[in-house]
Amino acid sequence: MRGLDLSEIDLKKPIDRQQLLEIQLENEALRADQKFLRAVIDNAGEPIFVKDKQSKIILANDSFCQMFDTAKKDVIGKTLAEKVPKNEQEHFFKIDRQVLADGIQNTCEETLTLNGGETKTIITTKTRYIDAYGEHYIIGVIRDITERKKLETQLKEKADTDYLTGVNNRRKFMELATLELSRATRYKNDLSMLMMDIDFFKNINDLHGHMAGDVVLSKLSEACLKNVRENDILGRIGGEEFAILLPQTCIENAIDVAENLRKLIQNLTVYYNNGSSVINFTVSIGVASVTAKVSKLEKLLHIADKALYKAKENGRNQVCS
Repeated sequence: MRGLDLSEIDLKKPIDRQQLLEIQLENEALRADQKFLRAVIDNAGEPIFVKDKQSKIILANDSFCQMFDTAKKDVIGKTLAEKVPKNEQEHFFKIDRQVLADGIQNTCEETLTLNGGETKTIITTKTRYIDAYGEHYIIGVIRDITERKKLETQLKEKADTDYLTGVNNRRKFMELATLELSRATRYKNDLSMLMMDIDFFKNINDLHGHMAGDVVLSKLSEACLKNVRENDILGRIGGEEFAILLPQTCIENAIDVAENLRKLIQNLTVYYNNGSSVINFTVSIGVASVTAKVSKLEKLLHIADKALYKAKENGRNQVCS
Protein backbone atom coordinates (compact mmCIF):
# COMPACT_ATOMS: atom_id res chain seq x y z
CA MET A 1 0.00 0.00 0.00
CA ARG A 2 1.38 3.40 -1.04
CA GLY A 3 1.09 6.77 0.63
CA LEU A 4 -0.34 9.87 -1.05
CA ASP A 5 1.90 11.16 -3.81
CA LEU A 6 2.71 14.89 -4.03
CA SER A 7 2.39 14.54 -7.82
CA GLU A 8 -1.33 14.17 -7.28
CA ILE A 9 -1.44 17.93 -6.62
CA ASP A 10 -2.35 20.04 -9.65
CA LEU A 11 0.64 22.39 -9.89
CA LYS A 12 -1.25 24.71 -12.27
CA LYS A 13 -3.38 25.72 -9.36
CA PRO A 14 -2.15 27.61 -6.33
CA ILE A 15 -0.79 25.25 -3.68
CA ASP A 16 -3.38 24.63 -1.05
CA ARG A 17 -1.38 24.61 2.17
CA GLN A 18 -4.20 22.79 3.93
CA GLN A 19 -4.16 20.09 1.24
CA LEU A 20 -0.37 19.75 1.54
CA LEU A 21 -0.63 19.48 5.30
CA GLU A 22 -3.29 16.78 5.00
CA ILE A 23 -1.09 14.81 2.60
CA GLN A 24 1.87 15.06 4.96
CA LEU A 25 -0.23 13.99 7.92
CA GLU A 26 -1.72 11.06 6.02
CA ASN A 27 1.71 9.92 4.91
CA GLU A 28 3.05 10.17 8.45
CA ALA A 29 0.04 8.20 9.73
CA LEU A 30 0.57 5.62 7.02
CA ARG A 31 4.26 5.27 7.91
CA ALA A 32 3.30 4.87 11.56
CA ASP A 33 0.76 2.19 10.64
CA GLN A 34 3.37 0.38 8.52
CA LYS A 35 5.90 0.55 11.35
CA PHE A 36 3.31 -0.83 13.77
CA LEU A 37 2.34 -3.59 11.34
CA ARG A 38 5.98 -4.58 10.80
CA ALA A 39 6.52 -4.71 14.56
CA VAL A 40 3.51 -7.02 14.91
CA ILE A 41 4.71 -9.27 12.07
CA ASP A 42 8.32 -9.38 13.30
CA ASN A 43 7.23 -10.36 16.79
CA ALA A 44 4.85 -13.06 15.60
CA GLY A 45 5.91 -16.53 16.69
CA GLU A 46 5.24 -18.06 13.28
CA PRO A 47 7.32 -17.31 10.17
CA ILE A 48 5.45 -14.89 7.89
CA PHE A 49 6.33 -13.79 4.36
CA VAL A 50 4.88 -11.85 1.43
CA LYS A 51 5.59 -12.78 -2.21
CA ASP A 52 5.02 -10.94 -5.45
CA LYS A 53 3.55 -12.40 -8.66
CA GLN A 54 6.91 -14.01 -9.53
CA SER A 55 6.94 -15.86 -6.18
CA LYS A 56 9.79 -13.63 -5.03
CA ILE A 57 9.82 -12.65 -1.37
CA ILE A 58 9.32 -8.95 -0.74
CA LEU A 59 8.78 -9.16 3.02
CA ALA A 60 9.87 -11.66 5.67
CA ASN A 61 9.63 -11.43 9.43
CA ASP A 62 12.28 -12.30 12.02
CA SER A 63 10.84 -15.78 12.67
CA PHE A 64 11.12 -16.56 8.97
CA CYS A 65 14.77 -15.53 8.89
CA GLN A 66 15.50 -17.52 12.03
CA MET A 67 13.96 -20.65 10.51
CA PHE A 68 16.16 -20.38 7.44
CA ASP A 69 19.16 -19.03 9.37
CA THR A 70 19.51 -16.11 7.01
CA ALA A 71 19.47 -12.31 7.02
CA LYS A 72 16.54 -10.43 5.49
CA LYS A 73 18.78 -8.88 2.87
CA ASP A 74 19.71 -12.38 1.66
CA VAL A 75 16.14 -13.55 1.20
CA ILE A 76 14.37 -10.48 -0.19
CA GLY A 77 13.93 -10.74 -3.97
CA LYS A 78 14.43 -14.52 -4.00
CA THR A 79 12.11 -17.53 -4.16
CA LEU A 80 12.15 -20.55 -1.90
CA ALA A 81 12.32 -22.94 -4.85
CA GLU A 82 15.93 -23.91 -4.17
CA LYS A 83 14.88 -25.04 -0.69
CA VAL A 84 12.35 -27.50 -2.10
CA PRO A 85 13.37 -30.94 -3.49
CA LYS A 86 13.71 -30.69 -7.29
CA ASN A 87 10.88 -33.11 -7.92
CA GLU A 88 8.55 -30.83 -5.91
CA GLN A 89 9.57 -27.46 -7.36
CA GLU A 90 6.95 -27.34 -10.13
CA HIS A 91 4.25 -28.22 -7.61
CA PHE A 92 5.61 -25.42 -5.39
CA PHE A 93 5.12 -22.80 -8.16
CA LYS A 94 1.81 -24.32 -9.24
CA ILE A 95 0.32 -23.68 -5.81
CA ASP A 96 1.49 -20.05 -5.92
CA ARG A 97 -0.10 -19.60 -9.36
CA GLN A 98 -3.38 -21.11 -8.18
CA VAL A 99 -3.53 -18.85 -5.13
CA LEU A 100 -2.85 -15.77 -7.26
CA ALA A 101 -5.38 -16.83 -9.90
CA ASP A 102 -8.41 -17.91 -7.88
CA GLY A 103 -7.76 -16.28 -4.51
CA ILE A 104 -8.63 -19.45 -2.61
CA GLN A 105 -6.57 -19.94 0.53
CA ASN A 106 -4.24 -22.93 0.22
CA THR A 107 -2.75 -24.97 3.05
CA CYS A 108 -0.20 -27.61 2.14
CA GLU A 109 2.56 -29.68 3.69
CA GLU A 110 6.04 -29.17 2.28
CA THR A 111 9.56 -30.41 2.91
CA LEU A 112 12.29 -27.76 2.87
CA THR A 113 16.07 -28.14 2.95
CA LEU A 114 17.86 -25.56 5.07
CA ASN A 115 21.33 -24.10 4.51
CA GLY A 116 23.11 -26.72 6.60
CA GLY A 117 21.36 -29.59 4.82
CA GLU A 118 18.79 -30.07 7.59
CA THR A 119 15.31 -30.84 6.34
CA LYS A 120 12.14 -29.47 7.88
CA THR A 121 8.53 -30.45 7.37
CA ILE A 122 6.28 -27.42 7.34
CA ILE A 123 2.65 -26.52 6.79
CA THR A 124 2.28 -23.32 4.77
CA THR A 125 -0.96 -21.38 4.50
CA LYS A 126 -1.00 -19.01 1.50
CA THR A 127 -3.58 -16.29 0.86
CA ARG A 128 -3.94 -13.82 -2.01
CA TYR A 129 -3.93 -10.12 -1.25
CA ILE A 130 -4.82 -7.36 -3.78
CA ASP A 131 -3.79 -3.85 -2.83
CA ALA A 132 -5.54 -0.59 -3.72
CA TYR A 133 -3.62 -0.40 -7.00
CA GLY A 134 -4.61 -3.89 -8.18
CA GLU A 135 -1.27 -5.52 -7.44
CA HIS A 136 -1.49 -9.21 -6.46
CA TYR A 137 0.55 -10.66 -3.60
CA ILE A 138 0.77 -13.89 -1.64
CA ILE A 139 0.76 -13.69 2.15
CA GLY A 140 2.13 -16.85 3.73
CA VAL A 141 2.28 -18.21 7.27
CA ILE A 142 4.52 -21.19 8.07
CA ARG A 143 4.07 -23.72 10.85
CA ASP A 144 7.05 -25.97 11.60
CA ILE A 145 5.79 -29.54 12.21
CA THR A 146 9.16 -31.30 12.00
CA GLU A 147 9.11 -32.49 15.60
CA ARG A 148 5.47 -33.54 15.34
CA LYS A 149 6.30 -35.61 12.24
CA LYS A 150 9.20 -37.26 14.05
CA LEU A 151 6.91 -38.10 16.96
CA GLU A 152 4.27 -39.52 14.60
CA THR A 153 6.92 -41.69 12.96
CA GLN A 154 8.16 -42.90 16.34
CA LEU A 155 4.63 -43.71 17.49
CA LYS A 156 3.93 -45.59 14.26
CA GLU A 157 7.15 -47.55 14.66
CA LYS A 158 6.18 -48.41 18.22
CA ALA A 159 2.76 -49.52 17.04
CA ASP A 160 4.36 -51.78 14.42
CA THR A 161 7.35 -53.01 16.40
CA ASP A 162 7.78 -55.59 19.12
CA TYR A 163 8.82 -53.60 22.20
CA LEU A 164 11.52 -56.06 23.27
CA THR A 165 13.23 -57.25 20.10
CA GLY A 166 12.63 -54.35 17.73
CA VAL A 167 11.32 -56.62 14.94
CA ASN A 168 7.80 -56.52 13.49
CA ASN A 169 5.10 -57.40 15.97
CA ARG A 170 2.42 -59.93 15.08
CA ARG A 171 -0.01 -57.36 13.67
CA LYS A 172 2.58 -55.73 11.42
CA PHE A 173 4.01 -59.08 10.32
CA MET A 174 0.55 -60.29 9.28
CA GLU A 175 -0.06 -57.03 7.40
CA LEU A 176 3.23 -57.26 5.46
CA ALA A 177 2.84 -61.01 4.88
CA THR A 178 -0.64 -60.50 3.45
CA LEU A 179 0.67 -57.95 0.94
CA GLU A 180 3.62 -60.16 -0.01
CA LEU A 181 1.40 -63.22 -0.45
CA SER A 182 -0.98 -61.23 -2.64
CA ARG A 183 1.98 -60.14 -4.79
CA ALA A 184 3.34 -63.69 -5.03
CA THR A 185 -0.06 -65.08 -6.02
CA ARG A 186 -0.61 -62.39 -8.65
CA TYR A 187 2.77 -62.89 -10.33
CA LYS A 188 3.04 -66.61 -9.55
CA ASN A 189 6.26 -66.14 -7.56
CA ASP A 190 7.68 -68.55 -5.01
CA LEU A 191 7.09 -67.68 -1.37
CA SER A 192 8.05 -69.56 1.79
CA MET A 193 7.44 -69.23 5.51
CA LEU A 194 9.64 -70.22 8.45
CA MET A 195 8.16 -70.73 11.90
CA MET A 196 10.83 -70.73 14.60
CA ASP A 197 10.52 -71.53 18.30
CA ILE A 198 13.19 -71.47 21.02
CA ASP A 199 13.65 -74.92 22.51
CA PHE A 200 13.02 -75.26 26.27
CA PHE A 201 12.61 -71.51 26.64
CA LYS A 202 10.75 -71.98 29.92
CA ASN A 203 13.84 -73.67 31.34
CA ILE A 204 15.92 -70.60 30.45
CA ASN A 205 13.49 -68.35 32.33
CA ASP A 206 13.32 -70.71 35.30
CA LEU A 207 17.08 -71.18 35.54
CA HIS A 208 18.36 -67.70 34.71
CA GLY A 209 15.33 -65.46 35.22
CA HIS A 210 12.98 -63.64 32.86
CA MET A 211 15.45 -60.83 32.20
CA ALA A 212 17.89 -63.39 30.86
CA GLY A 213 15.09 -64.79 28.72
CA ASP A 214 14.53 -61.29 27.30
CA VAL A 215 18.24 -61.08 26.38
CA VAL A 216 17.98 -64.43 24.58
CA LEU A 217 14.98 -63.20 22.58
CA SER A 218 16.84 -60.02 21.62
CA LYS A 219 20.00 -61.89 20.60
CA LEU A 220 17.97 -64.32 18.50
CA SER A 221 16.29 -61.41 16.71
CA GLU A 222 19.66 -59.75 16.04
CA ALA A 223 21.09 -62.97 14.63
CA CYS A 224 18.11 -63.46 12.32
CA LEU A 225 18.17 -59.86 11.07
CA LYS A 226 21.87 -60.12 10.24
CA ASN A 227 21.44 -63.35 8.32
CA VAL A 228 18.32 -62.84 6.23
CA ARG A 229 17.90 -60.69 3.14
CA GLU A 230 16.72 -57.10 3.28
CA ASN A 231 13.37 -57.97 1.68
CA ASP A 232 12.72 -60.92 4.01
CA ILE A 233 10.14 -60.18 6.71
CA LEU A 234 10.84 -61.11 10.32
CA GLY A 235 8.28 -60.92 13.09
CA ARG A 236 7.80 -61.99 16.67
CA ILE A 237 4.35 -63.56 16.63
CA GLY A 238 4.29 -65.13 20.08
CA GLY A 239 6.23 -65.33 23.33
CA GLU A 240 9.29 -67.20 21.99
CA GLU A 241 7.92 -67.82 18.52
CA PHE A 242 9.16 -66.02 15.42
CA ALA A 243 8.14 -66.11 11.77
CA ILE A 244 10.21 -65.27 8.71
CA LEU A 245 8.61 -64.73 5.31
CA LEU A 246 10.94 -65.42 2.37
CA PRO A 247 9.74 -63.81 -0.89
CA GLN A 248 10.77 -65.47 -4.17
CA THR A 249 12.08 -68.51 -2.29
CA CYS A 250 11.13 -72.08 -3.13
CA ILE A 251 10.76 -74.81 -0.52
CA GLU A 252 14.24 -76.25 -1.13
CA ASN A 253 15.96 -72.90 -0.70
CA ALA A 254 13.80 -72.09 2.31
CA ILE A 255 14.94 -75.31 3.98
CA ASP A 256 18.55 -74.29 3.34
CA VAL A 257 17.92 -70.88 4.92
CA ALA A 258 16.27 -72.51 7.92
CA GLU A 259 19.12 -75.01 8.36
CA ASN A 260 21.73 -72.25 8.19
CA LEU A 261 19.86 -70.25 10.83
CA ARG A 262 19.49 -73.33 13.04
CA LYS A 263 23.24 -73.99 12.94
CA LEU A 264 24.05 -70.33 13.53
CA ILE A 265 21.81 -70.14 16.60
CA GLN A 266 23.08 -73.46 17.93
CA ASN A 267 26.58 -71.95 18.04
CA LEU A 268 25.38 -68.65 19.49
CA THR A 269 26.56 -67.85 23.01
CA VAL A 270 24.68 -65.33 25.11
CA TYR A 271 26.56 -63.73 28.02
CA TYR A 272 24.39 -62.50 30.83
CA ASN A 273 24.82 -60.98 34.29
CA ASN A 274 28.00 -59.05 33.37
CA GLY A 275 29.40 -62.10 31.63
CA SER A 276 29.19 -64.39 34.65
CA SER A 277 26.32 -66.39 33.14
CA VAL A 278 26.55 -68.12 29.79
CA ILE A 279 23.44 -69.26 27.93
CA ASN A 280 23.36 -71.51 24.90
CA PHE A 281 20.10 -72.43 23.24
CA THR A 282 18.67 -74.03 20.10
CA VAL A 283 15.62 -73.54 17.92
CA SER A 284 13.20 -75.75 16.05
CA ILE A 285 12.00 -74.52 12.65
CA GLY A 286 9.04 -75.44 10.48
CA VAL A 287 9.01 -74.59 6.77
CA ALA A 288 6.09 -74.21 4.36
CA SER A 289 5.72 -72.80 0.85
CA VAL A 290 2.91 -71.42 -1.28
CA THR A 291 1.39 -74.00 -3.62
CA ALA A 292 -1.85 -74.29 -5.55
CA LYS A 293 -3.43 -75.81 -2.44
CA VAL A 294 -1.72 -73.44 0.02
CA SER A 295 -2.52 -69.94 -1.21
CA LYS A 296 -3.98 -68.30 1.90
CA LEU A 297 -1.88 -66.78 4.68
CA GLU A 298 -3.75 -68.63 7.42
CA LYS A 299 -3.15 -71.92 5.61
CA LEU A 300 0.53 -71.14 5.07
CA LEU A 301 0.97 -70.33 8.76
CA HIS A 302 -0.91 -73.47 9.75
CA ILE A 303 1.29 -75.71 7.58
CA ALA A 304 4.49 -74.07 8.86
CA ASP A 305 3.23 -74.42 12.43
CA LYS A 306 2.51 -78.13 11.93
CA ALA A 307 6.04 -78.58 10.57
CA LEU A 308 7.42 -76.74 13.62
CA TYR A 309 5.64 -79.08 16.04
CA LYS A 310 6.88 -82.02 14.01
CA ALA A 311 10.44 -80.74 14.54
CA LYS A 312 9.79 -80.50 18.29
CA GLU A 313 8.26 -83.97 18.47
CA ASN A 314 11.27 -85.41 16.62
CA GLY A 315 13.67 -84.14 19.28
CA ARG A 316 13.99 -80.36 18.69
CA ASN A 317 16.96 -78.43 17.26
CA GLN A 318 16.00 -79.40 13.71
CA VAL A 319 14.19 -78.26 10.60
CA CYS A 320 11.05 -79.93 9.26
CA SER A 321 8.89 -79.11 6.26
